[in-house]
Amino acid sequence: LNAGCAPIVSGTGASTLVTVLDNDQVGFLVLSPTSVNVRSDDGNITITISRVQGSSTPVSTNYITLPGTGLAGQDYGKQAGLLIWRHGDFADKTIVIPLLDLGGGRMPIRTFTFQLTYMVGIT
Repeated sequence: LNAGCAPIVSGTGASTLVTVLDNDQVGFLVLSPTSVNVRSDDGNITITISRVQGSSTPVSTNYITLPGTGLAGQDYGKQAGLLIWRHGDFADKTIVIPLLDLGGGRMPIRTFTFQLTYMVGIT
């Protein structure tokens, strides 16, 4: 006999327990950049939303810009909508937010937030 081998005996059976692990992962969404400083005359800011570490099911999320000290229509162009990733879709989505430079000389620092809301399919 070879080491590590069992002899074959007539009339006996052998079995192996096989466990199938679920590798279907939904993944999660990542925003880039997570924080950024821009000038009002930069024109636009581009936000990239990436689906990472899984694409086993469809995923959707709403997005919206929310005012801080900056105001939609005055400091930036309001954005809102729906993003959808189908089964197997890893493609990045991009949202371009216009920065408004209305002139008027020196202005205080203004902020706003880009937010993902109502995510469906993400655990």
